[in-house]
Amino acid sequence: MATSLGVKTGASQIGEVILLNQQAPVVTLADGRVYLKAGSIETTPATYPNAPINFLKTSSFSLTSQEGTATDVTWDGSYLWVLGQDGDDVTKWNTSGTYQNVSFSVASQTTNAHGIVWDGSNFWVCDTGYVYKYNSSGTYQNVSFSLASQTSAASGIAWDGSNFWVVANNNNVYKYNSSGVYQNVTFSISGVTTIMYAQGLVWVGSHLWIAGYDLSGLYKFSTAGVYQNEFISAVGDTAYLSGVAWDGTNFWISEFTYDSLLKFSNAVGFKKIPTAGSHAMTSDMVYLGAEAYMRVK
Repeated sequence: MATSLGVKTGASQIGEVILLNQQAPVVTLADGRVYLKAGSIETTPATYPNAPINFLKTSSFSLTSQEGTATDVTWDGSYLWVLGQDGDDVTKWNTSGTYQNVSFSVASQTTNAHGIVWDGSNFWVCDTGYVYKYNSSGTYQNVSFSLASQTSAASGIAWDGSNFWVVANNNNVYKYNSSGVYQNVTFSISGVTTIMYAQGLVWVGSHLWIAGYDLSGLYKFSTAGVYQNEFISAVGDTAYLSGVAWDGTNFWISEFTYDSLLKFSNAVGFKKIPTAGSHAMTSDMVYLGAEAYMRVK
């Protein structure tokens, strides 16, 4: 329930962040202005139609019952499939975080699996130097292609409907056709200095979103490798992200330190960020004493 302070603090604008000596998740001033506390996320943006909307973590669930080290995730249109490096297997989950008692092994092909993508009919799993094809039941199709002429450090794979895109942890991206033939297209994302090591990528609409490992977040690029100045911060939500999927509405980020999946949705609010350590580096406010609140109405 909102707390009324019964005071007026002068003019302000929606989206402005102020410090208040309050603890309530929502604070309403006597004049009707409404403030949302940092860390309190409104998942129905229509509740505050004029407030800024961002992709924020709205839920998460643990994978530890099945996965040892989650390295990537993909979406098949109905379910999430998580690639685990420790067991070199793929496990099936619904969006509520319930394991579907379905899995398949990739251990006969690789012991260093890093990325997975669904192309609408089949799964493709990459290790650092190869990509392998599995049908919808997880049976290896005796089809693979090599990345070795371009990289031995592949860390993720995406499908754009016609072509594969592979990202390496040296921050290079490579394009292959549906037969695995390199298209002589590559670009570097090293110019975006906050990406220390790229760990995964996903195709959304007409752009690639690339997951950065050290300073956690997703970065949007054109197919020509031009950064679109759009960034989704996962700082404070995950220690180290390892992969990303898109379900048509939400991003799902795999996190291998705590073996979990994080859901990022359009929402109103902003995060409360730890004040110490490298992962506190962000444009969001750092709080000392009073709590930070953003005006949403």
